[in-house]
Amino acid sequence: MTENEQPQPSAEKKGNKALVITLVCVGVGCFLVVPCIAIMAALVIPSLAGARDNALKAGCAAHLRQIGMACQQYSADFNIYPDRLETLVERDYLSNSGDTTCPAARTKGRADASYAWTPERIDRSTASRTPLARCPVDSHADGGVNVLQVDGSVNYGRPGDPDYQRAIETIP
Repeated sequence: MTENEQPQPSAEKKGNKALVITLVCVGVGCFLVVPCIAIMAALVIPSLAGARDNALKAGCAAHLRQIGMACQQYSADFNIYPDRLETLVERDYLSNSGDTTCPAARTKGRADASYAWTPERIDRSTASRTPLARCPVDSHADGGVNVLQVDGSVNYGRPGDPDYQRAIETIP
């Protein structure tokens, strides 16, 4: 070997150096990727909870629409609306008794998950915007209630809305 020549590293030392560089790059990559995934999850998870609440509200409104259609059929047959919700199930106007409970209240494990029914006797001449049934208070995340009107429409009201106040005052 001459004086100016440098000794060449062996192939084994070159492989170890490449392995160390690879491990360092993977470690740095993990330190960058994992926090990014955590931040994205923190942004997405709250929106999923909101979507779940909206789905429960929509399910509740669908149940009340079914009850509204059953009430329309019942009132066409008897010229009066049923005096209680169970009458619709007993007389086969509603085939599924599960439609008589609010999905949001059931999800919360409430014992009073059934829809509240008006205590008044209502005939076909009653004003169409008269509340007939509503879901239990505080079963939805924002404290609102779905309200079934005599005309079969379903409205969502929050505390302070006129529909909410009328439903709470009319239906205990």
